[in-house]
Amino acid sequence: MTLSLLALCCACSFTSIATEEPQENCSIQNSSLHQHLCDKLFALLETAPKDCLKHSLQCASIALKENEDERMVLAALFHSIGHIQQRKSSYVCSLDQCKASAETLRSYGISEYVCQLILGHFQVARYLKAKDSSMSPEEAVLFENDPLFNEKMRLWQLHEQSQLETSALPLSLYKDLPIRHLNNRISP
Repeated sequence: MTLSLLALCCACSFTSIATEEPQENCSIQNSSLHQHLCDKLFALLETAPKDCLKHSLQCASIALKENEDERMVLAALFHSIGHIQQRKSSYVCSLDQCKASAETLRSYGISEYVCQLILGHFQVARYLKAKDSSMSPEEAVLFENDPLFNEKMRLWQLHEQSQLETSALPLSLYKDLPIRHLNNRISP
């Protein structure tokens, strides 16, 4: 259902671009679609175990308090959604968890930029453990030259800071964030 709704949204947008005329009801369709996708995404997040949800909210709260851009706040909020999808009891950062998080967000139309930040979560874990041979020196140099290196490191810092955070802003505060993100993605 999610992919077919996303396809409808994209078809409407491409028709608008191809004809250079806005399609009637496109903004209504996109708005309804975005609301539906966000409702489903938040419903999934709300099924998280309390400690996982709290961790996600703490990461996003720190990002928001530190005036990070909305894409970083989104990445902070949803970086652990792969744990929920996989129903894992361990919250250790793994490549599978990061891939599951990115794939889940892609299926809801979240930008590749946000997904790459989340995939970078595992890369940073390996990079920081490079002294323990987790990442070869060659892999470390490649990672350091990644155009999103600083942003991926920043997401990791938010993750680490959340370990010390005792409070978090409520989930309801973030409800419009993915909708704004999806609306910005539809623009040509």
